[in-house]
Amino acid sequence: ANNSPIILRWLIKNADSLSSENLLPCTVFNEGGFEWKTSIRPHVGGEHFVFFLNCEKKSRDWRCEADVKFVFHNTNLNSNFSKQILCSFHEGHNVQAIARGHFKRSWTINNKVFVEFIIDIISSEHGIEPSPIDLSTFCSPCEANNVTLIIGDHKLRISKDYLAVHSSVFAIMFFGDFAEKDKEKVQIKDVIYEEFIDLLHAISPVDPQISDSSIVQVLALGDRFQMQKVVVATEKHLINSMKFTNVEKLLLSDQYRLDKLRV
Repeated sequence: ANNSPIILRWLIKNADSLSSENLLPCTVFNEGGFEWKTSIRPHVGGEHFVFFLNCEKKSRDWRCEADVKFVFHNTNLNSNFSKQILCSFHEGHNVQAIARGHFKRSWTINNKVFVEFIIDIISSEHGIEPSPIDLSTFCSPCEANNVTLIIGDHKLRISKDYLAVHSSVFAIMFFGDFAEKDKEKVQIKDVIYEEFIDLLHAISPVDPQISDSSIVQVLALGDRFQMQKVVVATEKHLINSMKFTNVEKLLLSDQYRLDKLRV
């Protein structure tokens, strides 16, 4: 195994212009089998900024014990400022999955701050990769699957009743006074096939799955097709997720009327 530390280098430009209204987009690094995400937010008063290092993985029951050292470069201090912290990153415990530090505006030089993260992984488990949804359930020629959805170049055989239970839009489409009611093939426009499959993951009766990587698309489709359970599940996921900044969460809460996320 490679025991060399992971070194992430993050250059923050225009540091003097940072504010609660003008935040940096998050930077993502894929190293050591994990996704590392750096972000920065203003502290109370505005003289300090708190930066975060978040660890993510698209699997379940993963963990990563790491010794993380933060090093500031290009500062007005006599020497490079550093901070070291032992971190416990693991799925489902986002509060513990954050390493944080802070810098003062006065530390910047030429409107820049350069932060180096030195990550020494002590132990880790990569967990269980989520199993893909079994599309044969939808594609098999059984009596329950009574409609073919045409999504782009793909065809998906599925049950009208199954979709109608989860979606008032599909309920009206298939059982209301609409042309689709008696059709065996229905075209779903303005939908990406892979994103619709992610939506099916979210309503799977066996193992519902929503991930940070797909949640925005799933939320948009859940809202479009009026799947209230999906919207509630995505809101709960966003509340606990540290992958999105407060500004990003606020924008999503306004767009999709997620009152709990706004608090």
